[in-house]
Amino acid sequence: STTSDQNKTSLDPLDKGQLAIGLKITTRTIAKCQNLGYLPFIKIGNRCLYQADSVMKALERDFGYNWEGFR
Repeated sequence: STTSDQNKTSLDPLDKGQLAIGLKITTRTIAKCQNLGYLPFIKIGNRCLYQADSVMKALERDFGYNWEGFR
């Protein structure tokens, strides 16, 4: 881990790879869920960024499952 990774807070946006690691799923699954409208994201240029808190709330709302990835 780098120092910048260690200093991340739950308010810092995550990229697709970081979100996949946190949820313990693949980046392809992230892409599918995003395309189906399950994941809230912010698009800046060609990058999609995700707020962990917003993603967790959306997954709990849409799937009724308490994801443990970022807790």
